[in-house]
Amino acid sequence: MNHSGPHAPPSGATPTKASARHGRFLRRSDHNVPTLSIPLKPTDKPVAHFPPSFYATLLKEYATKYLEQMHALPTPENIALVAQHMPLTKCRVAAAWKSRGCLSDVLTIDSRLHAPPPEGGVPRKEPSIGPATDGDDDSAYVEGVYGDDNRHVFGTDLAKNYCVEHVQWSFNDMKHRYVYPFNVIHKVPLGIDADGFPHAKPITFSLVPDHRVYKPSPAALDELFLPPSTLTFEIIAQLQAAFFAVIPCDMVELSDATEQHLLKDHLTCSATLHLVGFLAHYLYWTILRPLAVRCTDILRPNQQHPTPSQHLTSTDIEQLFVSLTESFEMIKRSIATCLPPMTTRPTPPLLPLFVLSLRVTIDTIFRTTYPTWLDENSTRIEPTLLIVSNRMDELLDPHGYYDRIGPLEATADAINFTRTHAFKIQKRKGPRLRESFFATSHAMHTIMPVPSPGGPRRVLLESGGGTFKKKNPLKPKTALPQLSLGSRMKLLRVVEEDGSPPHRSRESR
Repeated sequence: MNHSGPHAPPSGATPTKASARHGRFLRRSDHNVPTLSIPLKPTDKPVAHFPPSFYATLLKEYATKYLEQMHALPTPENIALVAQHMPLTKCRVAAAWKSRGCLSDVLTIDSRLHAPPPEGGVPRKEPSIGPATDGDDDSAYVEGVYGDDNRHVFGTDLAKNYCVEHVQWSFNDMKHRYVYPFNVIHKVPLGIDADGFPHAKPITFSLVPDHRVYKPSPAALDELFLPPSTLTFEIIAQLQAAFFAVIPCDMVELSDATEQHLLKDHLTCSATLHLVGFLAHYLYWTILRPLAVRCTDILRPNQQHPTPSQHLTSTDIEQLFVSLTESFEMIKRSIATCLPPMTTRPTPPLLPLFVLSLRVTIDTIFRTTYPTWLDENSTRIEPTLLIVSNRMDELLDPHGYYDRIGPLEATADAINFTRTHAFKIQKRKGPRLRESFFATSHAMHTIMPVPSPGGPRRVLLESGGGTFKKKNPLKPKTALPQLSLGSRMKLLRVVEEDGSPPHRSRESR
C-alpha cells in the first residue's frame, strides 16, 4: 500500500480518457520498470474540512503565545504588529500533532523481482555498485546505528544502553530525565537546610528522604577541589558518539539517512568538542568549586582542609562564558542553515537532540570525574545534578524550547504521564494561563507609578490579573554575570551575526 497523498501524473505518462476519469495511470519509475498504481477509493486531506477561519484562528493563537512570552497583552494592535513583523509563514514551525487520516488507499503493482529471503534468517543488504537510485532510499541506514546483519525493527533500539565506565543509561532514562513532559518533576526548587547545606525537595511522592548535600567526607571534598583537567577532545568525541548510537531514530522521526549523518556530524564536529569543554569548565568553576568551598567553610570547626592551589580568576571565567555562548550560537546557525527553508516534511528535531546530547555528556563527565562526590548511593548526587541542570537551562535553553521533542511528546507514555498526580502537582506551581492572559506585562507594570495603598488601587497593585500577582509573584529575571565592556561587545556581535531571535526556532505546540 502506498501511503502518499494523491498526486498528479508524473511527467512522461500519458493517461487515457478512462484512466483520467478514474484517477489511474501507468507510469514508469526512474529504473525504467513499469509500476501500476490504482486508487481504491477517493481520498482527500483532512485540512480540506477545516473551516475557512482556521488559519486566522491559528495566526491569532500564534501571536497570542508570542506576546505572552514577552509578558505583553494580546490586544488587536499587538497581534497585528506581530503578524506584520513576525509572519507565521516566515517562521519555522514544527507541529506537535500528526494527522492520521490522510492516507491514500492505493494498490501499487511493481514488476521488479525480489529474491526470496534465505531460510532461517533475515535478508541482508548487499552493497551495490553504481550510482544510487530512488529504490535504495527505503533501505538506507547509518552504519553503527543499526546492525549490519538484521534489518531494523521499530522500538528494538530502545534496548541499547549508553555505557561509559560506571555510568549506564538507556534512552528511556534520558527521556524521563531531560525531555518534556517527564522533566517537569525534576525542576524542583533548591534551598538551604538548617545546617547550611544545599537541599532539594524529593522529586517523588514516596518515602525517600530529602536529597541534600550533608557533611561530605574529606575524600569527596578533596576530589571536588580538582578541576576536570583530564578532559580531552578524544574523550568528548567518544561520549558524543556513544550518545548518537542510542538514539531511536524511528521514534524521533529521523528515518532519513541524510538527516542522521547531519546530526552525527554536528554532534562530533570541532565546534561541539570546544563547546562541551567550555561548558564543563564553566560549570565546574561556577557550581562545583563554590559548592566545595561552601561545604569546607561549614565543616571547618570539625576538620581543616588545605586551600586549593589551582584557581581561576573572574576574567577567565568570563572568557569561558563568552566562548561557550559563541560556540553554541555558531552551531545553532549551522543547524538552521542545513535545514531546508521550505518543505512539506516535519522539521527534524536536530537542535533538541543536540541539546540533549550536551546534557547527557556533561552529566557523564562529572559523574566519571567525581565518582566519590556523585556516588549513586549518596543523597548529594541529586541536588548537585539539579544545580547543574538548572544552570544549563539558563545558559542554553532559558525558555524551555529545546527540551520538547514533538515525536516523543506525542507518545502514549508522555500522554499518560501528563495525567499523573506528580505532573499535575508540579504544573500547578506555575502561573495559570487564564490569569496570565489578563495580566499586565512586566514592562508596563514597571512604567506605572507606585500606587498608594487602598481598596480602589487593588487592581493596579495586582497588575490587572486578580489574584494572579498574589499567588504567582514575578520571578526575577536571570541576569547575566557581570561582564566587562569587551565581553559585552563580543556577545553583541554574536547576536548581530545571528540576525534572528532565539524564539524563532522554537517548536509550535
